[in-house]
Amino acid sequence: MKQKVRIIAEAGVNHNGDMNLARELVRQAALAGADYIKFQAFHPDYLVHPSAQTAPYQEANTGGETHQLDMLRKYALSADQLLELKLYAQACKIDFVCSVFDLPSLAVLEELKETTIKIPSGEIDHIPLLQAVAKLQAEVWLSTGMASMNEIRLAIETLLASGLPPGNIILLQCHSQYPTLPQHANLKALTHLENFTGLPVGYSDHTQGIACAIAAVALGAILLEKHFTLDNNLPGPDHSASLNPTEFKNMVQAIREIESAMGDGIKKPGTEELLNKPFVRKGIYAKRDIKEGELLKPEDLICLRPAQGRPASDWHFIANTPALKAYKAYEPI
Repeated sequence: MKQKVRIIAEAGVNHNGDMNLARELVRQAALAGADYIKFQAFHPDYLVHPSAQTAPYQEANTGGETHQLDMLRKYALSADQLLELKLYAQACKIDFVCSVFDLPSLAVLEELKETTIKIPSGEIDHIPLLQAVAKLQAEVWLSTGMASMNEIRLAIETLLASGLPPGNIILLQCHSQYPTLPQHANLKALTHLENFTGLPVGYSDHTQGIACAIAAVALGAILLEKHFTLDNNLPGPDHSASLNPTEFKNMVQAIREIESAMGDGIKKPGTEELLNKPFVRKGIYAKRDIKEGELLKPEDLICLRPAQGRPASDWHFIANTPALKAYKAYEPI
């Protein structure tokens, strides 16, 4: 791997509007080994129309909440609360980052001097927001759930045309269903996105469990985002599709193991293997007593461990040639 995979604990709205819960999410994410704790910066009145209905998964996980505005007002964090969480994250030695959904909230992140901005899947075609984000010259994580390749290309072109350097963009493969069934994850899209755009890629994972997250790292994701909760049974839209602290810690450990297992991609024998090679490879041995000058017939030879004398790969150079000396049975040639 060229660089360490950065792992994001997506707290999102799993704080349920409770700052004590939000701080504990920060602390537990740090203990679980996450590199980032991520919250959402949004102003409900600049995000949804008063008549907007909740998505089916939101209604199902919020006890029947049917209006997005009512739901989101419970979860919106103020500028002061975001600052408090950022400072607490610094104390916990974990990086703080936010998804941004509207221009006033982006202004808050600018005041917080955020150097990384996540653009969620729902905002990939929000041109004014993309243009404003680009002007901050931050690293941009662009999530691609629900997006066609044309929409992805337009978003990238908008960011670049607005002054964002290409090296500041990481694309995230994402399937915007909560939870996502594994058969819908489309992990091979990571390779497609990377080849199509030439940009680095990551994975925003909404599946349950950790298998898809680990597979995404093996496929080249340099950024891995996973929803994080303290308790899957808490009320709220995202808790059921999130990992609890123990599960998240197990995922982090598995990803770090995969990182070390990836190697440099060059096929060659390892130093450790070479120690075993003489014991498990074979040499050519005499199967019976053979006189000097006698023809070494194939039926009079045998390949056996350990690899003494001529290696088994020299069979065609040895068979049917005169013996250069006398050999006892089972003596290496």
